[in-house]
Amino acid sequence: MFFYKSIYALQLQCNFEEVYQDGQIQNGIMLLGSDQVRYQYHDVKLFTLIYHNNKILYSVSNQNPSELSQINHNKDIFQTILDLKDKNNILPQTLHLDGMQVDIEKNQSDSFVKRLAIRSKQLNMSIFFINCVEKKIDKKFFYVNPFYKFNQNDL
Repeated sequence: MFFYKSIYALQLQCNFEEVYQDGQIQNGIMLLGSDQVRYQYHDVKLFTLIYHNNKILYSVSNQNPSELSQINHNKDIFQTILDLKDKNNILPQTLHLDGMQVDIEKNQSDSFVKRLAIRSKQLNMSIFFINCVEKKIDKKFFYVNPFYKFNQNDL
């Protein structure tokens, strides 16, 4: 038991809130595995994004999980989110990814960062990470085929 944290990769569950320049707000839940991210919007009309460290990003419709597509842009932001999970990674406060400027605001009292501010010609938004907790996450929630629905009560 003494070596538990060093043997198993840190896994996190966070709520997120996206705030856009026009005042629009989207909420959801994010799961971080050892090399995967599940970014799921609560709105059934939206989607769930699943990123694998092998640089593949999938979008799955929340209304119809059989609607699966691969996304070829904005993958670097998900790799950055994975990198932020590792407390040993020292990342600068500002990154430049895929034509975006990403400012990282750290949170001293939580297991993860407080906010990512993303700015580009097409997008100006902040993602707030709320109530991040370390949890053991079943690998099935990172699958796209078959796709498993996730509710916060599942962990």
